[in-house]
Amino acid sequence: YYNKILGIPLVIYSADYEGVEYLKNAGVLDNYIVEEAVDLRDYIYDAGMLRTLSGKKMVKKRNHVNRFLRDYEGRWEYKSLTYEDRNDIIEFENRWLKAKVGESGTEDEEDLFGEKRGIEDIVSEPELYNRFKFGGIYIDGKLMAFSIGDYNSSERMAVISVEKADGRINGLYQVINKEFLANEFPDAVI
Repeated sequence: YYNKILGIPLVIYSADYEGVEYLKNAGVLDNYIVEEAVDLRDYIYDAGMLRTLSGKKMVKKRNHVNRFLRDYEGRWEYKSLTYEDRNDIIEFENRWLKAKVGESGTEDEEDLFGEKRGIEDIVSEPELYNRFKFGGIYIDGKLMAFSIGDYNSSERMAVISVEKADGRINGLYQVINKEFLANEFPDAVI
């Protein structure tokens, strides 16, 4: 359809090994080039390890979390976010973008503004709060990190689509990652 009707090449950016093998065996990929895009790999973790940060592989994350817990003891809380919290998310996104654009200049601005618009669209749709999970870390009553994700029950996998934190706060990315998984996806294996 793409080649014959639309006259444009079909490009798929995300396919798992099993899917590619299935298509190869079915002869569907005979006229296509399949190559791994290493830069586009997603991170896949053992969910139990991320919730507990146990083991040698987690020592760096654990150290960052421990530092955050020490530095912000009694000042932070995790909260499951709802549609009523959308303004907190939008306000955080504006602060985050302002800090990022100030760091990178104009090189990534277009992508970052597109991402911002996409997040604003998502958080402004009340029905999406029934499908996706939203969670945030508040420090001194102000949202400083948030995540948006979904659960694939057949794979028992948490799929984290958005994870943002104030990068000036040591350990905050690791804390939102750990807390979001523990609070929103307690049954996830990966």
